[in-house]
Parts: sequence; C-alpha cells; structure tokens
Amino acid sequence: MLEKLQLHTLLLSAWRASLSKRLPWIFGSLLAVAGVIESRVTALLPDTSSFQEFLNIISEKSGETILSFLLIFIFLFSLEILGKSNLIVSLSSVTGKTDLPNHPDNPAAVGRNFFRAFLLECLALFFLLAVILVFSIPFFIASSRNPEALDTLLNLGFLVFIPIAIATFFISQFALFYLLLSPLRIRGSIEAGSSLFSRYIFPSLLFGLFSFTLTAFFTFCINIVILGLAALSKKMSLPLDDASLSLIIGLIFFAWFSIFQQALWLAFFKSIAGQDKTEELVKEKESALDTQTLPEIPPAQ
Repeated sequence: MLEKLQLHTLLLSAWRASLSKRLPWIFGSLLAVAGVIESRVTALLPDTSSFQEFLNIISEKSGETILSFLLIFIFLFSLEILGKSNLIVSLSSVTGKTDLPNHPDNPAAVGRNFFRAFLLECLALFFLLAVILVFSIPFFIASSRNPEALDTLLNLGFLVFIPIAIATFFISQFALFYLLLSPLRIRGSIEAGSSLFSRYIFPSLLFGLFSFTLTAFFTFCINIVILGLAALSKKMSLPLDDASLSLIIGLIFFAWFSIFQQALWLAFFKSIAGQDKTEELVKEKESALDTQTLPEIPPAQ
C-alpha cells in the first residue's frame, strides 16, 4: 500500500515546492512563530498525572490567569490558521495552479482565506468539544456514585474518542483543501472531505502515520543540531546564548519544515482526489455559486 502512495514522488514534489518561491516562506514563518510560542507556553504548564489533579490545578488559578491562557490560545489558534490557509493557496500556485482568485498576494485575499479556514476549523473544534461533552455527562454521573471509577471511565472514554478525533482531523484537512482550492462552500467542502476520507481510509491513515513519524524525526534532528551548534558557539565564544541560538535556528528550520509538510499533504491530497477531474468540475460548477446552489461532491479517482 505504501508503494501505491508513491511516497518518493510526494516527497520530491514537496521538496521542490518548499524551495521554489518566497511567498510561502512568509506564511511558513507565521506557523513557525506560532509553534515556537506554543512550545514555550506548554513548557510553563504543570505536569498532571490524572484528570482530578488537573481540575485541582485549574481551581487554584485566578480568573485573570485563566483568561490570559485563553487569550493566548485564541491568538495562537488564529495565527496558525492565518499561516496555514494562505500557505496552502500559495503552495497550490507554486505547484502549477496559478489562476486562483484567492491567491494571497494582497490583504483582501489573505483575509478571505483566513476567515473561511477559521470557520471550518471552529466547526471541527466545536464538534470535538460537543463529543467530549456528550461523553463526559454519563461519566460524571457514574463517578458521582463511585468517585474512584472516574479515572477508569475517562481512560475508556479517551479510547473511544481517539478514532473520532482522527477521523475529524482527516476530514477537516481534506475539507480545507476543497474549501480553499475550489468554489465549494463550507458544507460542500465537508461533504467532499468526508466522502474522500471514506474512500481512502487506509491510505490516509498510513500517510498520517508517515507524516507524524517524519515530524518526530525532524524535531529530533533539529534538537541535535541545536545542541551541536550551542556547543560550537561556546567554543568559538560567539555573542549568542543558548536560548537565542535555539530560537533563531528553530524559527528558520521549522518555517521550512512547515512549508515542506504542508506541500506534502497537498501532494497527497491531489494524488487521491484526482486533481484533473476536480479542476474540470470546478470550471463547470463556478456558475452554481452565483445561484447559491451547492455544488456536487468532486469525484475521487
């Protein structure tokens, strides 16, 4: 199955796309900045071994502290969507599609891409929160009679929640491509993404595992590089401390990797969605937007 995905072709396409133009680097840098800030904020959070311990820590925090973390989360969430949505469109132009009306070369197009992607990501987030709420209600009712069973029930609920979260992730990924690269609206994009994932569940899971492994390997290599350069800078007495050096290197390399990884996902999406057929259908359905008619789901290969 991995051979059918032609990973070497996808990797080569992503490599070329990550080195070709300057515009993707702008939005890739936004993703890198969001990732670095997120890692620094996460490092400040206390480690918890149980849900009850987490609730106790939250209850000890003041309202201002909780509000601050909430605002930081909203900022990082928005920054990631701003970078990701416009990076997808700019990479699509790099890989051959140059006639997109929402090409992010002006503030209006950047804002439109962000707004559409923000609505889609919020729908996915609210759906997951609703699933968690539905799961939590019977668990808390059962644990009220037997408090010691709360952790066991939460673990069981987490096991059930994992496949739902994975499916939601892939559907939202594919829907985002449809939303930004075709005239489909949010509803049509979600339907198209769901249909595509249902037809290619196993290849999608394999590619997702490959992407996750690649990210972990890249992060490990960057940490090794940072440690090596930090040791070298001390020997050479460079006027940079370890924190500044790791920040600079992390931003540069993670900006490139954000572009590479997104280009890899875009190449995989095109390989299973049938990009030529989608483009033909898009041209046929452009008039449907004027009459507020929902386009049909683009066919997959």
